[in-house]
Amino acid sequence: MRNKKLLLTILLPIILLTFYFLYKHYFSFTKPIEVSQNMQFKIDFQNPIIFDDSTIKSIVVEDAEKTPADAYVFLSTDKKSILVNPPIGGYIPGKKYSITVSPEIHFDNYKLKDKKYIPFIVLDNKNQPPTKINKKVEYGDIIGVTDEFMGYKYNHYGIYLGNNKVIHYISTTGKVEDSKIQETDMDTYFKSGKYFVLDLNNSSKFTAEEVIKRAKSRLGENSYDLLQNNCEHFVFWSKTGDSKSYQIDTLSDQQVSQLRLLISMGVHLQY
Repeated sequence: MRNKKLLLTILLPIILLTFYFLYKHYFSFTKPIEVSQNMQFKIDFQNPIIFDDSTIKSIVVEDAEKTPADAYVFLSTDKKSILVNPPIGGYIPGKKYSITVSPEIHFDNYKLKDKKYIPFIVLDNKNQPPTKINKKVEYGDIIGVTDEFMGYKYNHYGIYLGNNKVIHYISTTGKVEDSKIQETDMDTYFKSGKYFVLDLNNSSKFTAEEVIKRAKSRLGENSYDLLQNNCEHFVFWSKTGDSKSYQIDTLSDQQVSQLRLLISMGVHLQY
């Protein structure tokens, strides 16, 4: 009898620790969160992140079959968050995905103890495409202008701040590497009589004040990517929380390949 009690005393802590480990590393992750096709994820940390090869390799976005998703990963302006934009065209509705950040993520004088694991399932969102309208721009509106490069027409977008100011992803030098989110005078890029306002057909999730606050939270960001983090992704995220570019998503594979070639040549389009 005493031997049985001794054995139970020894085994009970082991059983409890085993259950705790399973709960922490398995059961707590079994229910994925539901997200839209173009959800931008923000993964926060307490310490500044060093965004080098070690950090990039530590972040894995994949579906349930372990097939990598071609997401775009970049650093927040305060360097304490990882932002993850969806693949071109968004995640596939109905599929399960996950984002894993391993302890190999690089910090200065800090080591992540446990991996971060975010499972999610993609909802089938069917928002109406936005509509261009000709009206006077108002506080918090998406303002746009159509430009042309080598016979290809494209739209450049920003968020109107009032007082003739716009916040947008722009390069003032014409070089891609100098592109960043900044405030400029409206008339420099969105001239009166040429600009339009983008109507999201009631898909905006935030008030004008919230839109401005969200847009300004990314001031100074210089992680521009023509295909996955351009000016359209930015303004749609500011209004809806989704990082989406209708212009990119409607391109054919051949057109995307052509744009990749232009990018490799250092050509900058003010998307």
